[in-house]
Amino acid sequence: MLLKLEHFPYLKFRNSFRGIDNYNFASPQPWSSPCPICDGKHGNYGLHGEWYKNGTEYCLTCNTSSKKLKFAIVS
Repeated sequence: MLLKLEHFPYLKFRNSFRGIDNYNFASPQPWSSPCPICDGKHGNYGLHGEWYKNGTEYCLTCNTSSKKLKFAIVS
């Protein structure tokens, strides 16, 4: 199950591997885009997401800072 990116227009889906979704920045210059999680500028490195709690919670993680952004999915 993929996260709908309508609330994250600055991200674009790259691929999914073993249940982990990987994202790139939609900007043509990703190194100038601040990370939505850590506010750092690390380009398209280390931004991924995973589903939890039977698909009702999604967590975006920044590998560079180890910070996470968790949110519930309401349908």
